[in-house]
Amino acid sequence: TQNGQGLVFIDALFTSTSAVCVTGLIVVDTATHFTLFGEVIIMTLIQLGGIGIITFATFLFLFISGGLRVGQMNTLKEMIAEKNTSLVTA
Repeated sequence: TQNGQGLVFIDALFTSTSAVCVTGLIVVDTATHFTLFGEVIIMTLIQLGGIGIITFATFLFLFISGGLRVGQMNTLKEMIAEKNTSLVTA
């Protein structure tokens, strides 16, 4: 923190969980309480949470729509650099 005092464990846990869940709830003012390093950590957690939401939505869409077609499997295979298409299933 900027004032040299650490954050109480439960407040740190709440802040990090809120960042990953992309809810935006805060216990302390982020701009005035955290150092630049702390702000970067919080921004990274927000980005990881956002990626998780997009990934979940994509898999849910694939599940509802009935999976991947052959062309989509080949594209996915190339994206993950997999040589065997049988390992790429939905």
